[in-house]
Amino acid sequence: DRAAEEHPETESSSQVKGSTAIVGDGPSAVPAEEQIDDRTKPVPQVVTPQSPIPATSPSPDEEQVVLEDQAKGTPRRQDWLSGAKTTFNVVEGISGTIPVVGSYVGAAAKVGAAIVEIVQTMGSNKETADGLGSNAQQLSDILKLFENKLVDRPKDDLTKIFIDLQRELQGVQNNIERMNESGVLQKAFSAKDRAEELKGYQETIRTASEQLQLLVALNTTTLITELYDKGIREEQQRLLDRLGDASYGARGKAIEDVICLEGTRVQTLERINAWIRNTSTSENVLWIRGMAGRGKSTIASTVAHRWKYQAASAIFHFRRGQNKSDERLVCALARQLGSNNLVPEVRDSILQSIRENQDIGQDRLRDQFQTLFRRALGRLQNTSLPILLIVDALDECQDVEYAVAFVKLIEQFIPSLPVNVKFLLTTRPEAPLIRALEPREWHAEDLDSMAN
Repeated sequence: DRAAEEHPETESSSQVKGSTAIVGDGPSAVPAEEQIDDRTKPVPQVVTPQSPIPATSPSPDEEQVVLEDQAKGTPRRQDWLSGAKTTFNVVEGISGTIPVVGSYVGAAAKVGAAIVEIVQTMGSNKETADGLGSNAQQLSDILKLFENKLVDRPKDDLTKIFIDLQRELQGVQNNIERMNESGVLQKAFSAKDRAEELKGYQETIRTASEQLQLLVALNTTTLITELYDKGIREEQQRLLDRLGDASYGARGKAIEDVICLEGTRVQTLERINAWIRNTSTSENVLWIRGMAGRGKSTIASTVAHRWKYQAASAIFHFRRGQNKSDERLVCALARQLGSNNLVPEVRDSILQSIRENQDIGQDRLRDQFQTLFRRALGRLQNTSLPILLIVDALDECQDVEYAVAFVKLIEQFIPSLPVNVKFLLTTRPEAPLIRALEPREWHAEDLDSMAN
């Protein structure tokens, strides 16, 4: 009965389109009109008030080239963008197979892909497009190295490659900040008939900027040291194994296969993004309620997918029939946080808590929550990135008392956690859970009300 959630309905026909991904173009790209050999083709004359009208008019083919250039950038630029986008998509796809540094490489590829789409959307803003395009080409050239077994290279070689990669990411960040401050990026989307496109574009820029902030601040030297130190990796794995099988709570499909279709649930996802970013209030919990088929699980997977490179995040899907997995909820979430090399302070704090209590995987729910969430996350008061814990289909937990107890533990210990720790829960309006959730003044999304 959750099959209907794979493709939720669009909230409203008046919704704006969702944010699109990003990309750029290369510095070597030359506008097509500049490639014309002036020995074989006529050069268009510049007409001023004092100049005679040219004796010949541009050919229909030349007029078409100018129109195409103004509409979407030169054909040569488009060819380069297509090649760069392919590189970014390939590298992001294989990043999961790269130990330790794979998440960093995947996030960098995601940023590159975003820049490419922005440049493609800019159209005739040649100067701005070329600036971002230069960044994207450099990123593409560096990341293309990861298509081969780059991690088999000597440590010094890989260290240099990561220095170049991080330097280029810093350049992208500086370029975007400068263009934002000067209003150049805004002008690219200032036409009245592009208002909807502008909204999606702004979210894309914001997402890319948040990802860049994470990547530029990360100490890649430490990551590379861990990559080449087999002892460190084995110890981390040993500690994580104390929490049990990593497959607990898995959905059975790749998250990107069950996310919202583009243009659907736009307003709901915008509100959720705002809630995640909001650290000025005590709204640490969001619960999404709705009958079967409203799209709760798809929304949860979409949020996890989109925040993969912007936060320390973890997701657990309750499913009927996986009774033995249900009581692994806290351990499964903690294991994902402890495996996240993009946010090492969160990872290290989780590993420290496991090291201090190596039998935590066998303890009661309350002890697990206190050790792996309250203590491990409670000592991260200076972490600015969101720590996002998603629990999907809480109503399908076979042990209703366990589910209700989990809700009560959140209420009890949330005041002692940093404001950037966020719990997102989805559930059907089942009586025991509703009685546990409704009295609490938590942020809520009622999908049934939206449908009606």
